[in-house]
Amino acid sequence: MAVDMKLVRKGRGEPRAALAEQARVLAGLAKQHVTELDRAGWKPAKQAALDAGISAIESTAAAKADAAEGARGSTGAEHEAIAAAKRYIRRLRNAVPSALADAPVADVTVKSFNAGGRLGRVTKDISGYLGNVRPFVVKLDAALKPYFEDKTASAELDQVKGALDAADTKQEVDLANLPEATLQVYEAKGRVLRLIEELNRLAKNALDGQAELVGKFNKDILLRGRGPAKPKVPNPPG
Repeated sequence: MAVDMKLVRKGRGEPRAALAEQARVLAGLAKQHVTELDRAGWKPAKQAALDAGISAIESTAAAKADAAEGARGSTGAEHEAIAAAKRYIRRLRNAVPSALADAPVADVTVKSFNAGGRLGRVTKDISGYLGNVRPFVVKLDAALKPYFEDKTASAELDQVKGALDAADTKQEVDLANLPEATLQVYEAKGRVLRLIEELNRLAKNALDGQAELVGKFNKDILLRGRGPAKPKVPNPPG
């Protein structure tokens, strides 16, 4: 069976251990609320698929394939570029209302920067958003100067978008050279992540009005696992 490259791209770079832990926690929660979730569309087949996915990404073969790819250092660059781009977008969106209040610009509004809604972690979507808002950023460069002291907002946009696009190109080249076993691991991780996201969405319907319970269906463990790696501490001299 052919590997689903959309799932491969979704799963590649996700921290396998954190993803498995997050999936286990959510699978356990789902089993505590079977009736409500079933009514909302989370059927036994989906639960079974999540359980199977957890087993797949926790297997010895998955650990070996993931470790081999990680050793080549080719999974982190795109994650870092995505994180930098999303930090920039948050800063931009937070600064725009103040910049426009101080110096209104014709044909530029706060809505101009919210057209993309809540961006996920798909590289092409983030890059596309940055390309779409660039003309507005250029018009606001002077007004945004107090909020982007090191360089203009448009120059920083070009920098993060360039890094993102370069990382995306490298990823596509790397994917073409990956062994089948590694692609299958990434596909499994992508499938588990997709099921996690679906479960979290459906839990909002199943448990509507129970904010505390709904809040437990999250990706906090995975988000912590995606955090930047701690710098290596050099060995003491001597």
